[in-house]
Amino acid sequence: MSEKLQPVIPGFNKSLRVESRADRLTGAPGAVLPQEVLERSGVVSWMTLRLSDPRSKVVVTHDLASLIRTSVLLEAQGWRDHDDADALRHDPAFRLVTSSAAGLSQSEGPGRVANAVEIP
Repeated sequence: MSEKLQPVIPGFNKSLRVESRADRLTGAPGAVLPQEVLERSGVVSWMTLRLSDPRSKVVVTHDLASLIRTSVLLEAQGWRDHDDADALRHDPAFRLVTSSAAGLSQSEGPGRVANAVEIP
């Protein structure tokens, strides 16, 4: 008899399903649990309200909340150097858990203005 395990659905993004499979889709599956803790605790929101970001919002690629999440989740995963984020930038799970734009369209993401004209 084989038991069918139900997928885990985290609260920060209901479209994400964590399940046991033979194929490997991500190298950073352990980042989902700490992201759920960050989301439920509200620590990232708390920090962004107390820190100032002097960058122009028009040219920001990664908002302050995403940078905080990336830093905390790199440390939680055991990555000691922030240059290691480059190795994870294409990993689907790590991109999802660090982004503030998860579930938003490109025009709604951080640093974007609705109906803004993009400069190529």
